[in-house]
Amino acid sequence: MVGALAEPLSVDGREYCPSVSIGIAYYPEGGKTFHQLMMSADQAMYVAKRAGQHRAHASRDSRLTGRA
Repeated sequence: MVGALAEPLSVDGREYCPSVSIGIAYYPEGGKTFHQLMMSADQAMYVAKRAGQHRAHASRDSRLTGRA
């Protein structure tokens, strides 16, 4: 998925090269509520961003968000 989203785009004759960072959280390890899962996914996305462009990171640990 990361590779497909990073393909160059042509819009109105201009070419754009997007970058993508994806954070993934698993239920129930990443949180039991929607909010906890979103927080875990957000934290995982920032781990992916710190690792460089075009990355995905999956987290099963709700301790990243401070919520168990």
